[in-house]
Amino acid sequence: MRSIAKAANVARTTLQGRYASKEALFHALMKEQIGRMSAVSFLKFAGKPDLRAGLIGYGNRALEYSLETEYREINRLIYASAGRFPELAAAAKESTRVGIAQITQFIRECADVDGVACRAPERAAECFILLLRGWYGYAIVDPLPTPKKQRELWVEEMVDTLIAGRPGW
Repeated sequence: MRSIAKAANVARTTLQGRYASKEALFHALMKEQIGRMSAVSFLKFAGKPDLRAGLIGYGNRALEYSLETEYREINRLIYASAGRFPELAAAAKESTRVGIAQITQFIRECADVDGVACRAPERAAECFILLLRGWYGYAIVDPLPTPKKQRELWVEEMVDTLIAGRPGW
């Protein structure tokens, strides 16, 4: 906490007064990032929800946001430091669980509206989120930025592949 306070240019007591532990700080950081990303807004439709459009919108927004400089650097820090700071790893895992829960709910809504049986929406949501995370991990180790069109094409193809297996969900 001392190092974090120094880097943030605040007194350690100020930091500890707001966050009781590193874990609390990391959870607050991840929650703020999830809120700022606002990819969940792509899952809300005025009329009938559209599974493909919702997943593509969510995927593109999540990746677009994640590749922005500040968030990209936060994720590099998380990946590099998670082994030394289990609290950081736990907070990152929590953000993944939030995404899975959001997509699970959306899949359930689409299944109800479309009249499609869905035995394991959590598993389909987990596959979707982890595919996004895997592509993102690939993208952040590349020193060159990924062109927007390339990312969008990958998201569309990934969603189409996932939806092709929908009868097995």
